[in-house]
Amino acid sequence: MLNRQSTTAILIQNLKVNKETIIPDYSEVLGEGFTATVFKGRLAGNDQLLAIKEIKPEYLEQAVNEIYIMARLIETHAPHVITLHGYSITTEPYQLCLGLAENGVLGQQLHRLDRPQQNQIMVELSEAVGHLHSINIIDTDIKPDNVLLGVNYTVKLADFGCSYVLKKGQEKFYGGTPIFLAPELLLEKGYFNQKTDVYSLSLTFWCIEHKDNEPYRGMKNMNVFTHKIAIKKERETISPLCSPLLAELITRCWADKPSDRPDMPEVLETVKRMT
Repeated sequence: MLNRQSTTAILIQNLKVNKETIIPDYSEVLGEGFTATVFKGRLAGNDQLLAIKEIKPEYLEQAVNEIYIMARLIETHAPHVITLHGYSITTEPYQLCLGLAENGVLGQQLHRLDRPQQNQIMVELSEAVGHLHSINIIDTDIKPDNVLLGVNYTVKLADFGCSYVLKKGQEKFYGGTPIFLAPELLLEKGYFNQKTDVYSLSLTFWCIEHKDNEPYRGMKNMNVFTHKIAIKKERETISPLCSPLLAELITRCWADKPSDRPDMPEVLETVKRMT
């Protein structure tokens, strides 16, 4: 993928840096996940603070994929996504140098947001996802913990290791975070596409509205969860304090049938009406 002869490939080559120039501060852990740990750091000769993502060796393929996706997003001037400033994956540790989000992870800031900030975040997140879909990229893992916040709580969508370019005959059936997966994926009767992203986005909107990072809180048994969501078609409760416009949008976006879910241009148009 990294050798593909295109503008994207040239950009990927230009983003490659010598490992010696990457200076992580291992005393400043910004986050830790299943596949990687993120530290504060910088590049040699540059005082700009960055987020240095160190990916576990067994996830090298995801690192390669993330570099390609992020280069494609840079090439197409994607709005509201985290920026890749450099990478080194020739030897361990495999490192991506990413823009630093000054206000951290959305999932940890939900309780601090006022209504205008909530609306702004939903608009910017919709713009980001809409751009991905416009260039046939499927995120696959939209959730509050993959949305970073910059200055003034500006959205920076992040973590594209499991994202992929949608092509006929190359459908993807795995990935994502179970509690944010669409019912057809829970039943293993579908594949990731634009409408599965819309479903995940609906739960992210629910989290923003209810200031709760974990929908279906306490639901740990996946068999029970799958039966509840995919068979009984149950959904989270929407607060009566939620605006009717947002409540209707969330309900449409987490519809059981993918064809009943709106496309991203309609989602964006609707959330803009709330600002």
